Amino acid sequence: MIDWVSSLNLSISISGSTIAFLGFLLNWFIRRSSKKSKNFFTIFFVILMAYTAVLVINLVSFMYLDSGYMWLSRITMYLYSLLSSLLLPMMSYYVISQSNRNWKKSKIFRAVSVLWFIYFLLLSSTWFTDWIYYFTPDNGYFRGDLYFLLLTPPAISIGLLLIDVIVNSSHFSKRQYHALLLYLLTPLICTSIQMFSAGLLFTAIGISVSSVLIFVNSLIDRSEKSLEMAEENAAQRISIMQLQMRPHFVFNTLMSIYYLCEQDPEKAQNVILNFSNYLRQNYSALTNEDTITFTEELEHTKAYLAVEQVRFEGRINIEYDTPHTDFRLPPLTLQPLVENAVKHGRGPGNDILNISITTAKTGDQSVLTVANTGVEFGAIDSDGTHIAMDNIRERLRLLCDGTLTVMPRDGGGTTVTVSIPAE
Repeated sequence: MIDWVSSLNLSISISGSTIAFLGFLLNWFIRRSSKKSKNFFTIFFVILMAYTAVLVINLVSFMYLDSGYMWLSRITMYLYSLLSSLLLPMMSYYVISQSNRNWKKSKIFRAVSVLWFIYFLLLSSTWFTDWIYYFTPDNGYFRGDLYFLLLTPPAISIGLLLIDVIVNSSHFSKRQYHALLLYLLTPLICTSIQMFSAGLLFTAIGISVSSVLIFVNSLIDRSEKSLEMAEENAAQRISIMQLQMRPHFVFNTLMSIYYLCEQDPEKAQNVILNFSNYLRQNYSALTNEDTITFTEELEHTKAYLAVEQVRFEGRINIEYDTPHTDFRLPPLTLQPLVENAVKHGRGPGNDILNISITTAKTGDQSVLTVANTGVEFGAIDSDGTHIAMDNIRERLRLLCDGTLTVMPRDGGGTTVTVSIPAE
C-alpha cells in the first residue's frame, strides 16, 4: 500500500531531479561565466542529478516492486546516500572559494574530507551489519539503533562550514554572507531532523533547496561582476578619453604663447594662466570618480575657451545663460561638448562661430544645453567624436542617471542637450 508520505517523498525527489536538470542546462548555456565556475556547477549538478535520479529509482522500488527486487532497493539506497555525501566536499570548496582563499591549504576542507571518509566507512558497513539500517525479506527498510551516527559526520561538516563563514564574515559581502548562512543552515536543520525522524526525506528537501540557493547566489554574483566589469570598462574608456587631449591643441596653444611673448606679453601671461587652469582641471578629473558641481565644470570650460578665443581671435563668440547652477554632473562633460563645438563647428571660411551655453530647471530635471552655429553634427565624419559622445553619454547614465541628445540646430549647427534628474 502506498501512503501519502511515500508519495510526497517521490514528489520531492522528482522535483529535485527537475531542479538539478534545469540548473545544469542554465549553467551550460549562460555566457560570461568563468571556466572555473562553469566547471564547478557542471560537476555539482551532474552529482545532484545522479543523486536525485537514483533516489527516485529507490523510492519506486520500495513502492511498486516486490521482494524480488530487494537487491535494487539495497544498491540504490547505498548509491544515493553516497552521491549525496559527495556534495559536502563541493560545498566546502564553494564556501572557501567565495572568500578567495586557497581550498587546497584550508584546514576546513581537510576536516570535511576526513569526515566524508568516516561517513563513507559507516555507509559501507551497512553491507555487513544491521547497526545503521537493514532490509527485511519482503523488501522492507528499517533503521538500526545507530542510524544517527551515519548523519553525524555530514551534520558536523556543515556546522564547521557555518562557523567558518561566521568567523570569516569580513571576507564576504553582506549579500554573500547572508546567502551562505541560509545555504548552510537549510541542510544542517534538515539533516539534524532526519537523524531522529523517519518518514519524510528531509535531507532531500534540504539538498534541493540549498542547491537552488547556491545557484541563485552564483547567478547574482555573475550579474554583479558583469556590471562591475562594464563599469570598469566604462571607467577605462573615460580615462582614455580624458588623456586624449588633442596634441595639436597643445602645440598650437604653445605656439600662440610663443608669439604673444614678443607681441603682447600681458596677453601671453593670461593665456598661460588659463592654459594652466585648463591642464590642472583636466588632470584632476582623472582621479575624480564621482560627480562635480556644474560651477567647477563651467570654470574648466571657461579656461579652455579663454585659450581658444586667443587662438581664434574674433572668430569665436561665447554666450552664457546659466541661472541654474545647483546640480552635479560627471567631470569632463561640458568641456568636451564645447571642444567638439569649436573643433567641428568652424566652417572652411572665416565666419564667426557662435556658441551658447545655457542651463535651466525643467520640472524634475536639470537641463544643460550647448548650441553652436556652423557645421551640423550629423555631417561630421569622425569616429573619435562619436566615441567621445558615447563616453559622455555612458558616464552620465552610470554616475547620475542622466541622458545626452544631439539634434540639428534651427538655422544650422548643432544642439546638444544634457538632462540630469534633480537631487
